[in-house]
Amino acid sequence: MWEKNKVLNPKNSFVQAATFFESASEDFNLPELDEGAFDQAFDEIELLKFSLCSPFDLLDWDYLEGKKVQLSLANQLKTQVHALIYILGYFICRKTTTTKQGLPMGFDAWYDQQGEYFNTVVFPVEMKQFPLKGQGIYLLQGKVTEEFGVFSITLQYLERLPYRRDERFE
Repeated sequence: MWEKNKVLNPKNSFVQAATFFESASEDFNLPELDEGAFDQAFDEIELLKFSLCSPFDLLDWDYLEGKKVQLSLANQLKTQVHALIYILGYFICRKTTTTKQGLPMGFDAWYDQQGEYFNTVVFPVEMKQFPLKGQGIYLLQGKVTEEFGVFSITLQYLERLPYRRDERFE
């Protein structure tokens, strides 16, 4: 860009006059700017508060491998009724209500890594023990239940998972 504007600037019209003495020319050496695979996504998060790629692409999978859990998907819930499962979920929203005793409980909506929608039921003890920590991907553990043909997970454990490190700041 600097070299282009050195030669041609459309706002200004210059006529090159002959010089009596040879003048030194400007020479710019620009550094190579490397862009990491996820730099664009981290810029989008800073500007838009979300990335245009899947949030699961940004997940720190090494951290998750340390958990050594067998993961299920939302489309497998119907075959896992009454089973205790682990599933990854991108948090969408929570509907809170109260029990007969006046204690808070919630109904959460999630997407799994294939973009399939699923729900969880969070009873008061778990709601207090495992509070949500904002938007992001969570590791959920719970028992699969079915009522009126709708499958959901009764939450027993919840942990927000870290995204991979932003390499621009290392």
